[in-house]
Amino acid sequence: MNLDRYTQKAQEAVLAAKALAEDSRHASIEPAHLCLALVRQPEGIVPAIVTRIAGTTDLLAKALEQELEGRPQVTGGASQPGLSRPAAEALDDAESRARAMKDDYVSTEHLLLALAAGPLAKLLEGFGLTAESILEALGSVRGSQR
Repeated sequence: MNLDRYTQKAQEAVLAAKALAEDSRHASIEPAHLCLALVRQPEGIVPAIVTRIAGTTDLLAKALEQELEGRPQVTGGASQPGLSRPAAEALDDAESRARAMKDDYVSTEHLLLALAAGPLAKLLEGFGLTAESILEALGSVRGSQR
């Protein structure tokens, strides 16, 4: 993962996911941390996409928070959470999607698409967020802009 190839918003989302994991004292950054960071991102395209498909981001954020509540916590000294294998695979998939879409940088929509096609597929599908619905909403939100 080369963060230099990520947009500013995508970099902010990855760093916010790390902060969520640290604040929750989780041992690793999970896909749910990343998705929650994307959904909470002010003025981001992901909240616009989620709102367009699901009507609101609130219920999805609550579901992601519940998913994370059950994760074990690290006690003791300060630890830095690393990327879990599913989160690393999602980031790799996002990079592949950016290349396939002929985008120069990995953006938040690439991250959302990777999460919807991978580790969080079932959860996101419950809110109508599938790769197809995200691409359709993305077309109306982003248009042909790259």
